[in-house]
Amino acid sequence: MLTPDQRHSLLLADRSRDAEAIRLTVMDVLDENESATLLDCEMCFRDAAAQTYLVMDEDGVLHILIGVQAWLEKMLEVSKQANRDNHARLLQSRRVATGTTPGAA
Repeated sequence: MLTPDQRHSLLLADRSRDAEAIRLTVMDVLDENESATLLDCEMCFRDAAAQTYLVMDEDGVLHILIGVQAWLEKMLEVSKQANRDNHARLLQSRRVATGTTPGAA
């Protein structure tokens, strides 16, 4: 749970539209408040209709995105990679289960 001061800091950082300043503020909030999570920070931005979006990719890299267009593009990129990874895992599990290679005659 974020304190009012932490919410205020996050929203001030959002107004800067500077991804590095926002990242530093998010990290400061998480460092000073052990119960705070990235989801708390994201919900602070969403509740205020802010332009900052937090996206964590499958490698654990946090992306600070400014604007809904950047967010949509990143989500599409992340979901495409997740779909490719899932497809590869499904193909591998099918090979293991059947002992064959899909598409082989």
